[in-house]
Amino acid sequence: MQKTMGAIASNAVARAVLSILFGLFLAFWPETAAVTVVYVFAAYLAIVGVFSIIYYVSQRKKSSANSGTIFLAVLLLVLAVVFFLLPEAVAGLLAIVFGALLVASGIVNMFLSIGLRAFTGRIWIGLLIFSLLLAIGGVIIIVNPFGAAVTFVLFLGILFVVKGIIDLIVYIFVRRKDKSQQIEISKS
Repeated sequence: MQKTMGAIASNAVARAVLSILFGLFLAFWPETAAVTVVYVFAAYLAIVGVFSIIYYVSQRKKSSANSGTIFLAVLLLVLAVVFFLLPEAVAGLLAIVFGALLVASGIVNMFLSIGLRAFTGRIWIGLLIFSLLLAIGGVIIIVNPFGAAVTFVLFLGILFVVKGIIDLIVYIFVRRKDKSQQIEISKS
């Protein structure tokens, strides 16, 4: 039991430290992190594309090979090349899609909050304001997609650092509590 608890504790500390380090990387180098995510995804697309081609070639003489597999493989490889050549543009494009989703969600929620006016007191006003802010945030992301992506990565980095610190605090608290309970048990 004690060995298991020690393994869990060391795992918790390792997770917390990795979370803090990853968060610091994201917070101090958000541009690099955003582009790195695009590169990693491009590598994933390239690997899947290559494996799809290998599968197609190995199955070509069998009836299980189809033209859809080779089409998908080529498409994945083309996307991988585009992602590798234009990482900032890809990060910006993803931000634009996210921004458009926020705008659409904000508009739909504005209409829903206005509809709530008949059923509730003044809560619909808060919902309307929140929906408007959501839509405005989406427009800001669409207007400045790469800047928004970098800001998001920065915010994500801060969250990872905070999560890691909280994990360490919880670990220390639990460890102290566990030691005090062990002392009480040994006294009885």
